[in-house]
Amino acid sequence: MANLWRSLLACAVFGGCATAGAGGDFTSMSEAEMRATLNVPADMQVLYKDESGAALTRDEFMKRMHAGKSLALIKDPAKHTFTLKLANAGDMPETKPITSLPAFEFRNIAGTPVTSRSLAGKPTLLSFFFAECAPCIAEVPILNAFRLKHPEYNYLALTFDPPDVALAFIKQRKLEWPVVADTLEWQKSAGIKTYPTYVLLSEKGAVLGSGSGLDSDAMKDPKIGLASFEKWVADTRAGKGARPGPDDTGWTPLLDASLSKFDVYLSYRGDQIMSVLKGTAPATLKPVGLNPPQQTAFTTVKEGGAVTLRVSGEYYGCLVTKQSFRNYRFRAKVRWGDKKWEPRLKELKDSGVLYHSRGEFGVDYWKSWALSQEFQVIEHGLGEYWTQATSASDIRVAPKAAGAEAPRWDPDAPWMTFTAPNNHALAGSDEDRVGQWNQLELVCFGADCVHVVNGKVVMALRNSRYKSFDKYVPLDSGKLQFQSEAAEVFWRDLEIKPIAAMPAEYAGLFK
Repeated sequence: MANLWRSLLACAVFGGCATAGAGGDFTSMSEAEMRATLNVPADMQVLYKDESGAALTRDEFMKRMHAGKSLALIKDPAKHTFTLKLANAGDMPETKPITSLPAFEFRNIAGTPVTSRSLAGKPTLLSFFFAECAPCIAEVPILNAFRLKHPEYNYLALTFDPPDVALAFIKQRKLEWPVVADTLEWQKSAGIKTYPTYVLLSEKGAVLGSGSGLDSDAMKDPKIGLASFEKWVADTRAGKGARPGPDDTGWTPLLDASLSKFDVYLSYRGDQIMSVLKGTAPATLKPVGLNPPQQTAFTTVKEGGAVTLRVSGEYYGCLVTKQSFRNYRFRAKVRWGDKKWEPRLKELKDSGVLYHSRGEFGVDYWKSWALSQEFQVIEHGLGEYWTQATSASDIRVAPKAAGAEAPRWDPDAPWMTFTAPNNHALAGSDEDRVGQWNQLELVCFGADCVHVVNGKVVMALRNSRYKSFDKYVPLDSGKLQFQSEAAEVFWRDLEIKPIAAMPAEYAGLFK
Protein backbone atom coordinates (compact mmCIF):
# COMPACT_ATOMS: atom_id res chain seq x y z
CA MET A 1 0.00 0.00 0.00
CA ALA A 2 1.27 3.47 -0.82
CA ASN A 3 0.32 6.15 1.71
CA LEU A 4 0.51 9.45 -0.15
CA TRP A 5 0.17 12.56 2.03
CA ARG A 6 -0.03 15.87 0.27
CA SER A 7 -1.67 19.29 0.50
CA LEU A 8 -2.68 19.18 -3.19
CA LEU A 9 -1.44 22.69 -3.89
CA ALA A 10 -3.81 24.60 -1.62
CA CYS A 11 -6.57 26.20 -3.73
CA ALA A 12 -5.55 24.57 -6.97
CA VAL A 13 -8.07 21.86 -6.15
CA PHE A 14 -9.68 22.69 -2.81
CA GLY A 15 -9.77 26.21 -1.33
CA GLY A 16 -12.31 28.86 -2.17
CA CYS A 17 -11.23 29.23 -5.79
CA ALA A 18 -12.52 27.44 -8.84
CA THR A 19 -11.76 23.74 -8.82
CA ALA A 20 -9.90 21.83 -11.50
CA GLY A 21 -12.62 20.82 -13.94
CA ALA A 22 -15.67 21.36 -11.68
CA GLY A 23 -16.09 25.11 -11.76
CA GLY A 24 -17.29 25.28 -8.15
CA ASP A 25 -16.29 24.63 -4.54
CA PHE A 26 -14.99 21.13 -3.79
CA THR A 27 -17.69 20.54 -1.18
CA SER A 28 -20.43 21.08 -3.79
CA MET A 29 -19.10 18.44 -6.19
CA SER A 30 -20.97 15.26 -6.94
CA GLU A 31 -19.04 12.04 -6.39
CA ALA A 32 -18.56 11.72 -10.15
CA GLU A 33 -17.08 15.23 -10.32
CA MET A 34 -14.88 14.49 -7.34
CA ARG A 35 -13.64 11.27 -8.97
CA ALA A 36 -12.83 13.16 -12.15
CA THR A 37 -11.04 15.94 -10.28
CA LEU A 38 -8.93 13.54 -8.21
CA ASN A 39 -8.53 11.05 -11.05
CA VAL A 40 -9.89 8.15 -8.98
CA PRO A 41 -10.02 4.91 -11.02
CA ALA A 42 -13.53 3.69 -11.73
CA ASP A 43 -12.92 0.31 -10.08
CA MET A 44 -11.91 1.81 -6.73
CA GLN A 45 -14.30 2.31 -3.84
CA VAL A 46 -14.10 5.76 -2.27
CA LEU A 47 -14.01 5.85 1.53
CA TYR A 48 -14.25 8.88 3.81
CA LYS A 49 -12.66 9.28 7.25
CA ASP A 50 -12.22 11.96 9.88
CA GLU A 51 -8.94 13.14 11.43
CA SER A 52 -8.81 10.17 13.79
CA GLY A 53 -9.47 7.64 11.03
CA ALA A 54 -13.10 6.96 11.93
CA ALA A 55 -15.43 6.27 9.00
CA LEU A 56 -17.71 9.04 7.78
CA THR A 57 -20.52 9.10 5.27
CA ARG A 58 -19.91 11.22 2.20
CA ASP A 59 -22.38 13.84 3.45
CA GLU A 60 -20.71 13.99 6.87
CA PHE A 61 -17.30 14.32 5.23
CA MET A 62 -18.46 17.17 2.99
CA LYS A 63 -20.02 19.04 5.90
CA ARG A 64 -16.72 18.92 7.78
CA MET A 65 -14.68 19.84 4.74
CA HIS A 66 -13.94 23.54 4.36
CA ALA A 67 -11.80 25.81 2.26
CA GLY A 68 -8.09 25.38 2.97
CA LYS A 69 -8.55 22.05 4.77
CA SER A 70 -5.81 19.57 3.96
CA LEU A 71 -6.53 15.97 3.05
CA ALA A 72 -4.65 12.74 3.16
CA LEU A 73 -5.22 10.56 0.10
CA ILE A 74 -4.60 6.89 0.86
CA LYS A 75 -4.56 4.58 -2.13
CA ASP A 76 -4.76 0.83 -1.50
CA PRO A 77 -4.67 -1.03 -4.84
CA ALA A 78 -4.86 -4.41 -3.10
CA LYS A 79 -8.24 -3.53 -1.56
CA HIS A 80 -9.33 -1.34 -4.49
CA THR A 81 -10.03 1.53 -2.11
CA PHE A 82 -9.23 5.25 -2.32
CA THR A 83 -9.62 6.94 1.06
CA LEU A 84 -10.13 10.66 1.65
CA LYS A 85 -9.16 11.50 5.22
CA LEU A 86 -9.38 14.86 6.93
CA ALA A 87 -5.82 15.57 7.96
CA ASN A 88 -4.51 16.99 11.20
CA ALA A 89 -1.76 19.56 10.84
CA GLY A 90 0.71 17.02 12.17
CA ASP A 91 -0.32 14.44 9.58
CA MET A 92 1.11 16.38 6.68
CA PRO A 93 4.82 16.05 5.96
CA GLU A 94 7.01 19.06 6.48
CA THR A 95 7.94 20.14 2.98
CA LYS A 96 11.67 20.80 3.23
CA PRO A 97 13.81 22.09 0.38
CA ILE A 98 15.68 19.37 -1.45
CA THR A 99 19.37 20.19 -1.04
CA SER A 100 21.02 17.05 -2.40
CA LEU A 101 20.04 13.89 -4.26
CA PRO A 102 21.49 10.38 -4.18
CA ALA A 103 23.21 9.27 -7.37
CA PHE A 104 21.07 7.09 -9.60
CA GLU A 105 21.26 4.59 -12.43
CA PHE A 106 17.89 4.04 -14.13
CA ARG A 107 16.39 3.02 -17.43
CA ASN A 108 13.59 5.18 -18.77
CA ILE A 109 10.31 3.86 -20.17
CA ALA A 110 11.95 3.56 -23.60
CA GLY A 111 14.69 1.35 -22.11
CA THR A 112 17.44 3.94 -22.44
CA PRO A 113 19.95 4.11 -19.56
CA VAL A 114 19.91 7.38 -17.65
CA THR A 115 22.34 8.08 -14.81
CA SER A 116 23.43 11.02 -12.70
CA ARG A 117 26.67 11.13 -14.68
CA SER A 118 24.94 11.06 -18.09
CA LEU A 119 23.11 14.30 -17.24
CA ALA A 120 26.31 16.25 -16.53
CA GLY A 121 27.18 19.11 -18.84
CA LYS A 122 23.73 20.74 -18.99
CA PRO A 123 21.39 21.96 -16.25
CA THR A 124 18.68 19.40 -15.53
CA LEU A 125 15.03 19.66 -14.51
CA LEU A 126 13.50 16.79 -12.59
CA SER A 127 9.73 16.47 -12.11
CA PHE A 128 8.20 14.02 -9.61
CA PHE A 129 4.61 12.87 -10.26
CA PHE A 130 2.21 9.96 -9.99
CA ALA A 131 -0.58 8.98 -12.36
CA GLU A 132 -3.56 9.80 -10.12
CA CYS A 133 -2.27 13.16 -8.89
CA ALA A 134 -4.68 15.78 -10.22
CA PRO A 135 -2.19 18.70 -10.12
CA CYS A 136 0.39 16.49 -11.86
CA ILE A 137 -2.11 15.96 -14.67
CA ALA A 138 -2.96 19.65 -14.87
CA GLU A 139 0.68 20.70 -15.20
CA VAL A 140 1.53 18.46 -18.19
CA PRO A 141 0.85 21.14 -20.88
CA ILE A 142 3.04 23.58 -18.93
CA LEU A 143 5.93 21.13 -18.65
CA ASN A 144 5.65 20.22 -22.33
CA ALA A 145 5.64 23.89 -23.36
CA PHE A 146 8.69 24.65 -21.22
CA ARG A 147 10.65 21.73 -22.71
CA LEU A 148 9.79 22.79 -26.25
CA LYS A 149 10.88 26.38 -25.57
CA HIS A 150 14.05 25.55 -23.61
CA PRO A 151 16.22 22.87 -25.26
CA GLU A 152 19.19 24.01 -23.14
CA TYR A 153 18.07 21.75 -20.27
CA ASN A 154 18.03 18.01 -19.67
CA TYR A 155 14.60 16.74 -18.62
CA LEU A 156 13.53 13.76 -16.55
CA ALA A 157 10.18 12.92 -14.94
CA LEU A 158 10.15 10.29 -12.18
CA THR A 159 7.26 8.33 -10.69
CA PHE A 160 6.84 5.58 -8.14
CA ASP A 161 4.14 4.06 -10.38
CA PRO A 162 5.00 0.77 -12.14
CA PRO A 163 6.03 0.96 -15.82
CA ASP A 164 2.61 -0.02 -17.23
CA VAL A 165 0.83 2.71 -15.25
CA ALA A 166 3.49 5.27 -16.17
CA LEU A 167 3.24 4.33 -19.86
CA ALA A 168 -0.54 4.71 -19.78
CA PHE A 169 -0.10 8.15 -18.18
CA ILE A 170 2.33 9.20 -20.91
CA LYS A 171 -0.05 8.12 -23.67
CA GLN A 172 -3.23 9.47 -22.10
CA ARG A 173 -1.84 12.77 -20.81
CA LYS A 174 0.69 13.21 -23.68
CA LEU A 175 3.64 13.97 -21.41
CA GLU A 176 6.67 14.71 -23.58
CA TRP A 177 9.40 14.43 -20.93
CA PRO A 178 11.49 11.26 -20.64
CA VAL A 179 10.00 9.19 -17.80
CA VAL A 180 11.50 6.76 -15.30
CA ALA A 181 9.06 4.51 -13.44
CA ASP A 182 9.19 2.42 -10.26
CA THR A 183 11.49 4.78 -8.30
CA LEU A 184 9.79 4.64 -4.89
CA GLU A 185 12.81 3.55 -2.85
CA TRP A 186 15.10 6.11 -4.49
CA GLN A 187 12.50 8.85 -3.94
CA LYS A 188 12.33 7.92 -0.26
CA SER A 189 16.09 8.27 0.06
CA ALA A 190 15.90 11.60 -1.79
CA GLY A 191 13.28 12.99 0.60
CA ILE A 192 10.50 13.47 -2.00
CA LYS A 193 7.24 13.65 -0.05
CA THR A 194 4.89 15.91 -2.01
CA TYR A 195 3.65 15.85 -5.59
CA PRO A 196 4.30 17.43 -7.93
CA THR A 197 7.83 18.40 -6.90
CA TYR A 198 10.44 19.98 -9.19
CA VAL A 199 14.21 19.94 -8.66
CA LEU A 200 16.69 21.99 -10.68
CA LEU A 201 20.26 20.68 -10.99
CA SER A 202 23.34 22.55 -12.15
CA GLU A 203 25.56 21.46 -15.03
CA LYS A 204 27.64 19.52 -12.49
CA GLY A 205 24.66 17.85 -10.83
CA ALA A 206 24.39 20.03 -7.72
CA VAL A 207 20.89 20.85 -6.49
CA LEU A 208 20.13 24.51 -7.13
CA GLY A 209 16.63 24.44 -5.69
CA SER A 210 13.29 22.66 -5.44
CA GLY A 211 9.63 23.61 -5.60
CA SER A 212 6.24 21.98 -5.04
CA GLY A 213 3.58 22.79 -7.60
CA LEU A 214 2.19 25.90 -9.25
CA ASP A 215 -0.44 28.30 -7.97
CA SER A 216 -4.12 28.22 -8.97
CA ASP A 217 -3.94 30.80 -11.76
CA ALA A 218 -0.96 29.02 -13.28
CA MET A 219 -2.79 25.71 -13.20
CA LYS A 220 -5.85 27.16 -14.96
CA ASP A 221 -4.03 28.98 -17.78
CA PRO A 222 -1.10 27.27 -19.56
CA LYS A 223 0.33 30.63 -20.65
CA ILE A 224 0.37 31.91 -17.10
CA GLY A 225 1.67 28.56 -15.97
CA LEU A 226 4.56 28.64 -18.44
CA ALA A 227 5.54 32.17 -17.39
CA SER A 228 5.35 31.16 -13.72
CA PHE A 229 7.48 28.08 -14.27
CA GLU A 230 10.04 30.05 -16.30
CA LYS A 231 10.29 32.59 -13.48
CA TRP A 232 10.82 29.85 -10.90
CA VAL A 233 13.60 28.29 -12.97
CA ALA A 234 15.28 31.66 -13.62
CA ASP A 235 15.06 32.69 -9.96
CA THR A 236 16.36 29.33 -8.80
CA ARG A 237 19.35 29.49 -11.16
CA ALA A 238 20.07 32.99 -9.88
CA GLY A 239 19.76 31.87 -6.25
CA LYS A 240 16.85 34.21 -5.52
CA GLY A 241 14.65 33.25 -2.65
CA ALA A 242 16.51 30.03 -1.99
CA ARG A 243 16.33 28.88 1.61
CA PRO A 244 19.19 26.85 3.02
CA GLY A 245 18.33 23.27 3.83
CA PRO A 246 19.34 21.61 7.09
CA ASP A 247 22.54 20.30 5.55
CA ASP A 248 23.66 23.72 4.29
CA THR A 249 24.25 25.33 7.68
CA GLY A 250 26.93 24.94 10.30
CA TRP A 251 29.81 24.13 7.95
CA THR A 252 33.26 25.46 8.85
CA PRO A 253 35.76 26.00 6.00
CA LEU A 254 39.19 24.49 6.56
CA LEU A 255 41.08 25.86 3.59
CA ASP A 256 42.57 29.34 3.25
CA ALA A 257 45.35 30.76 1.11
CA SER A 258 47.95 30.48 3.88
CA LEU A 259 47.00 26.95 5.01
CA SER A 260 46.69 28.38 8.50
CA LYS A 261 44.72 25.41 9.87
CA PHE A 262 47.27 22.82 8.77
CA ASP A 263 50.75 21.45 9.37
CA VAL A 264 52.88 19.76 6.71
CA TYR A 265 54.81 16.53 7.14
CA LEU A 266 57.15 15.25 4.40
CA SER A 267 59.01 11.95 4.45
CA TYR A 268 60.95 11.15 1.24
CA ARG A 269 60.89 12.03 -2.43
CA GLY A 270 59.25 9.46 -4.64
CA ASP A 271 62.57 8.49 -6.22
CA GLN A 272 64.03 7.81 -2.74
CA ILE A 273 61.24 6.02 -0.92
CA MET A 274 61.65 2.53 -2.39
CA SER A 275 65.24 2.39 -1.17
CA VAL A 276 63.98 3.25 2.31
CA LEU A 277 61.41 0.45 2.19
CA LYS A 278 63.99 -2.04 0.90
CA GLY A 279 66.58 -1.01 3.49
CA THR A 280 69.12 0.05 0.84
CA ALA A 281 69.02 3.79 1.50
CA PRO A 282 72.14 5.43 2.91
CA ALA A 283 72.14 6.02 6.64
CA THR A 284 72.29 9.76 6.01
CA LEU A 285 68.87 9.78 4.27
CA LYS A 286 66.33 11.03 6.79
CA PRO A 287 62.69 12.17 6.51
CA VAL A 288 62.30 15.85 5.63
CA GLY A 289 60.14 16.32 8.73
CA LEU A 290 57.43 18.58 10.09
CA ASN A 291 56.75 22.02 8.58
CA PRO A 292 59.91 22.32 6.45
CA PRO A 293 60.55 25.96 5.47
CA GLN A 294 59.63 27.01 1.93
CA GLN A 295 58.13 23.60 1.10
CA THR A 296 56.27 23.42 -2.24
CA ALA A 297 54.59 20.03 -1.88
CA PHE A 298 51.40 21.69 -0.59
CA THR A 299 50.53 25.13 -1.97
CA THR A 300 47.41 27.11 -2.80
CA VAL A 301 46.31 28.77 -6.01
CA LYS A 302 43.24 30.75 -7.02
CA GLU A 303 41.09 28.82 -9.47
CA GLY A 304 37.79 30.29 -10.58
CA GLY A 305 37.95 32.70 -7.68
CA ALA A 306 38.18 29.89 -5.12
CA VAL A 307 41.19 28.96 -2.98
CA THR A 308 42.42 25.63 -4.30
CA LEU A 309 44.98 23.32 -2.70
CA ARG A 310 47.61 21.88 -5.03
CA VAL A 311 49.36 18.72 -3.92
CA SER A 312 52.43 18.31 -6.12
CA GLY A 313 52.94 14.62 -5.31
CA GLU A 314 56.74 14.78 -5.65
CA TYR A 315 57.23 13.96 -1.96
CA TYR A 316 55.43 11.37 0.13
CA GLY A 317 53.80 13.05 3.10
CA CYS A 318 50.66 14.85 4.19
CA LEU A 319 48.91 18.09 4.93
CA VAL A 320 47.39 17.51 8.38
CA THR A 321 44.84 19.54 10.34
CA LYS A 322 46.05 21.12 13.54
CA GLN A 323 42.71 20.28 15.15
CA SER A 324 41.29 16.85 15.96
CA PHE A 325 37.65 16.07 15.19
CA ARG A 326 35.00 13.69 16.54
CA ASN A 327 31.42 13.11 15.28
CA TYR A 328 31.38 15.10 12.07
CA ARG A 329 30.59 15.38 8.39
CA PHE A 330 33.51 16.39 6.21
CA ARG A 331 33.14 17.27 2.53
CA ALA A 332 35.49 18.41 -0.20
CA LYS A 333 35.97 18.45 -3.95
CA VAL A 334 38.93 16.76 -5.63
CA ARG A 335 40.25 16.38 -9.16
CA TRP A 336 43.40 14.93 -10.64
CA GLY A 337 46.31 16.93 -11.99
CA ASP A 338 48.55 15.80 -14.85
CA LYS A 339 51.82 14.91 -13.11
CA LYS A 340 52.99 11.59 -11.69
CA TRP A 341 56.26 10.71 -9.98
CA GLU A 342 58.34 7.71 -9.07
CA PRO A 343 57.53 5.08 -7.95
CA ARG A 344 54.06 5.35 -9.58
CA LEU A 345 54.81 6.53 -13.10
CA LYS A 346 53.04 3.49 -14.51
CA GLU A 347 50.41 3.23 -11.77
CA LEU A 348 47.04 4.88 -11.23
CA LYS A 349 47.11 8.34 -9.68
CA ASP A 350 46.80 7.92 -5.94
CA SER A 351 46.09 9.99 -2.84
CA GLY A 352 43.70 9.84 0.09
CA VAL A 353 42.11 11.39 3.15
CA LEU A 354 43.38 9.77 6.35
CA TYR A 355 40.97 10.32 9.22
CA HIS A 356 40.97 9.69 12.98
CA SER A 357 44.72 10.32 12.68
CA ARG A 358 46.87 10.39 15.79
CA GLY A 359 50.40 9.78 17.04
CA GLU A 360 53.74 9.93 15.26
CA PHE A 361 54.25 10.14 11.51
CA GLY A 362 55.97 7.37 9.62
CA VAL A 363 54.40 4.42 11.45
CA ASP A 364 52.66 3.08 8.32
CA TYR A 365 54.08 0.82 5.63
CA TRP A 366 55.21 3.79 3.50
CA LYS A 367 56.81 5.49 6.52
CA SER A 368 54.97 8.70 5.69
CA TRP A 369 51.75 8.92 7.68
CA ALA A 370 50.25 8.60 11.14
CA LEU A 371 47.97 5.88 12.48
CA SER A 372 44.56 6.40 10.86
CA GLN A 373 41.76 5.04 8.68
CA GLU A 374 41.89 5.80 4.95
CA PHE A 375 39.27 7.21 2.59
CA GLN A 376 41.16 6.19 -0.54
CA VAL A 377 41.41 8.65 -3.43
CA ILE A 378 42.64 6.73 -6.45
CA GLU A 379 41.61 6.80 -10.09
CA HIS A 380 38.45 4.73 -10.54
CA GLY A 381 38.47 3.77 -6.85
CA LEU A 382 37.32 6.83 -4.94
CA GLY A 383 36.18 5.88 -1.45
CA GLU A 384 38.02 2.58 -1.08
CA TYR A 385 39.22 1.64 2.40
CA TRP A 386 42.73 0.95 3.70
CA THR A 387 43.94 0.42 7.22
CA GLN A 388 46.97 2.49 8.26
CA ALA A 389 49.47 1.10 10.80
CA THR A 390 47.49 -0.93 13.38
CA SER A 391 44.00 0.40 12.58
CA ALA A 392 41.11 -1.99 11.98
CA SER A 393 37.38 -1.98 11.23
CA ASP A 394 34.47 -4.19 10.18
CA ILE A 395 33.02 -3.87 6.66
CA ARG A 396 30.26 -5.69 4.79
CA VAL A 397 31.92 -7.18 1.70
CA ALA A 398 31.06 -9.72 -0.96
CA PRO A 399 33.48 -12.61 -1.47
CA LYS A 400 36.60 -11.52 -3.31
CA ALA A 401 36.04 -11.88 -7.05
CA ALA A 402 38.48 -13.84 -9.20
CA GLY A 403 41.33 -11.55 -10.22
CA ALA A 404 40.16 -8.73 -7.94
CA GLU A 405 42.64 -6.86 -5.78
CA ALA A 406 40.40 -7.01 -2.70
CA PRO A 407 36.81 -7.81 -1.65
CA ARG A 408 34.19 -5.20 -2.58
CA TRP A 409 31.83 -3.36 -0.23
CA ASP A 410 28.27 -4.70 -0.42
CA PRO A 411 25.67 -3.33 2.03
CA ASP A 412 23.81 -6.66 1.99
CA ALA A 413 26.86 -8.89 2.60
CA PRO A 414 28.12 -10.20 5.96
CA TRP A 415 30.52 -8.18 8.09
CA MET A 416 34.24 -8.95 7.74
CA THR A 417 37.12 -7.76 9.92
CA PHE A 418 39.81 -5.70 8.20
CA THR A 419 43.23 -5.38 9.75
CA ALA A 420 46.70 -6.13 8.41
CA PRO A 421 47.33 -8.11 6.31
CA ASN A 422 43.65 -8.07 5.22
CA ASN A 423 43.72 -4.28 5.05
CA HIS A 424 41.98 -3.21 1.83
CA ALA A 425 38.32 -3.12 0.72
CA LEU A 426 37.16 -1.90 -2.70
CA ALA A 427 34.47 0.76 -3.10
CA GLY A 428 30.98 -0.46 -3.90
CA SER A 429 31.07 1.23 -7.31
CA ASP A 430 33.28 3.43 -9.49
CA GLU A 431 31.99 6.99 -9.14
CA ASP A 432 35.16 8.75 -10.37
CA ARG A 433 34.35 11.54 -12.85
CA VAL A 434 37.70 11.62 -14.59
CA GLY A 435 38.72 15.12 -15.62
CA GLN A 436 36.07 16.73 -13.41
CA TRP A 437 35.69 17.78 -9.81
CA ASN A 438 34.45 14.95 -7.60
CA GLN A 439 32.45 15.63 -4.44
CA LEU A 440 33.60 13.53 -1.49
CA GLU A 441 31.91 13.29 1.89
CA LEU A 442 33.07 11.48 5.00
CA VAL A 443 30.48 10.98 7.75
CA CYS A 444 31.68 9.69 11.13
CA PHE A 445 29.73 9.22 14.34
CA GLY A 446 31.25 7.21 17.15
CA ALA A 447 33.18 4.33 15.60
CA ASP A 448 30.98 4.18 12.47
CA CYS A 449 31.92 5.94 9.22
CA VAL A 450 30.48 6.32 5.71
CA HIS A 451 32.34 7.17 2.49
CA VAL A 452 30.20 9.06 -0.05
CA VAL A 453 31.34 9.92 -3.60
CA ASN A 454 29.33 12.25 -5.83
CA GLY A 455 26.26 11.65 -3.69
CA LYS A 456 26.50 7.85 -3.62
CA VAL A 457 27.53 5.71 -0.65
CA VAL A 458 30.47 3.52 -1.69
CA MET A 459 31.72 2.29 1.71
CA ALA A 460 30.54 1.95 5.31
CA LEU A 461 32.65 0.70 8.19
CA ARG A 462 31.89 0.09 11.84
CA ASN A 463 33.84 -0.47 15.05
CA SER A 464 36.83 1.66 14.01
CA ARG A 465 39.70 0.72 16.28
CA TYR A 466 43.45 0.28 16.56
CA LYS A 467 45.80 -2.05 18.36
CA SER A 468 47.50 -0.56 21.37
CA PHE A 469 50.10 -2.97 22.70
CA ASP A 470 48.19 -6.27 22.91
CA LYS A 471 44.57 -5.06 22.73
CA TYR A 472 42.27 -3.06 20.43
CA VAL A 473 40.85 0.27 21.55
CA PRO A 474 38.37 2.62 19.80
CA LEU A 475 39.65 4.90 17.03
CA ASP A 476 36.79 7.38 16.81
CA SER A 477 38.46 10.79 16.62
CA GLY A 478 41.58 12.48 15.37
CA LYS A 479 43.06 14.76 12.72
CA LEU A 480 42.59 14.71 8.95
CA GLN A 481 45.61 14.01 6.73
CA PHE A 482 45.62 14.74 2.99
CA GLN A 483 48.16 12.53 1.30
CA SER A 484 50.89 13.36 -1.17
CA GLU A 485 51.55 10.06 -2.91
CA ALA A 486 53.39 10.48 -6.24
CA ALA A 487 50.47 12.15 -8.06
CA GLU A 488 49.37 15.73 -8.58
CA VAL A 489 45.98 16.39 -6.95
CA PHE A 490 43.81 19.49 -6.48
CA TRP A 491 41.39 20.06 -3.59
CA ARG A 492 38.82 22.77 -2.88
CA ASP A 493 35.79 23.52 -0.69
CA LEU A 494 37.12 21.64 2.35
CA GLU A 495 34.39 21.96 5.02
CA ILE A 496 33.46 20.23 8.26
CA LYS A 497 30.50 20.34 10.66
CA PRO A 498 29.69 18.57 13.94
CA ILE A 499 26.79 16.10 14.13
CA ALA A 500 24.79 14.79 17.09
CA ALA A 501 23.95 11.41 15.54
CA MET A 502 24.57 9.35 12.42
CA PRO A 503 22.27 10.92 9.77
CA ALA A 504 19.10 8.91 9.23
CA GLU A 505 19.88 8.20 5.59
CA TYR A 506 23.00 6.27 6.66
CA ALA A 507 21.94 4.75 9.98
CA GLY A 508 20.53 1.62 8.32
CA LEU A 509 23.96 0.71 6.96
CA PHE A 510 25.08 -0.39 10.42
CA LYS A 511 22.19 -2.68 11.38
